[in-house]
Amino acid sequence: AYVSESAIVCNSTRSSRGYVAVEVSTNGHEYTSDGVQFELVSLGVSGIAPWSGPELGGTVVTIAGSGLSSAGDLLCRFGGSSSMMGVGGGVAVAVSAVSASAHGTDGVRCVSPSALPVGGTRVELSSYGVALQSGGSFYVHGRMMVSGVVPPAGPVRGGTRVAVLGSG
Repeated sequence: AYVSESAIVCNSTRSSRGYVAVEVSTNGHEYTSDGVQFELVSLGVSGIAPWSGPELGGTVVTIAGSGLSSAGDLLCRFGGSSSMMGVGGGVAVAVSAVSASAHGTDGVRCVSPSALPVGGTRVELSSYGVALQSGGSFYVHGRMMVSGVVPPAGPVRGGTRVAVLGSG
């Protein structure tokens, strides 16, 4: 599709991974020969950890998968609708995008944003604005508060059963 005198937009076609030449024609017979290349990558998302965090945000979430190190300009998108743990229907949620960074060759890390509603939400990984594959679901739990522990002390060797008191 024509955008301007210096830009057009087109969709890539399905192909094996690797580099492919991108050339342009206005008549379908004569093409440019500039040698510009586009890389087709094979990515897979296998899971997300941890699977939950507080509504205040700030949870470092790792999305595990394969081939993720070859993707650039990564974003984690939290939101959309999700149906989790037998809860039917799902709820539409505004999408919040946060930057992501590669963690080794088989993972990406991002930090959950604040203000997500309590409940299940989708996590999606995108590269250069294109959704790659769902990273799975993330459960946002309400605010928790610890008001005390019983007993208040124990031996350094460990093994003391401690009751945590509070709310949420």
